[in-house]
Amino acid sequence: MPTHCLQVRCPVSAFTKSRGATATIFAAELGFSVALIAVPQALAQALFFHVAYFLLPLVSPSMQADFSACDGIIMLATGLRICGIKIFPIVNILQAMPSSALWSSWFG
Repeated sequence: MPTHCLQVRCPVSAFTKSRGATATIFAAELGFSVALIAVPQALAQALFFHVAYFLLPLVSPSMQADFSACDGIIMLATGLRICGIKIFPIVNILQAMPSSALWSSWFG
C-alpha cells in the first residue's frame, strides 16, 4: 500500500464534506426551486461579506466577543426550537446584536 494512502485525514474537512453531501441530497429532494434560490442567496452573502470588510475597523474586540456570545445563544435557541424541546422567539433575540455597540459605548 502506498504511503500517501496512510495519511490521517482532517476530521473538519470530513465534517464539511458530509454536510455538503447532505445538503445536496436535500436540494435534490426539494427540486428546482431550491436551485433557483441559490443565486440570490450567493449574491446576498457576497454583499454581506464586502460590507463586513468595511465595517470591521469600526468594531472593537469587546464588540466581537459580544457578537460571538449572542451568536452562541441564538444557535442554541435555534437548535432547541428545531428539536422541539423549547420554542423560543428567535427573532426577538436578534435585537441583542446591535445593542452591543451601545453597551460598549456606555460601559466599555
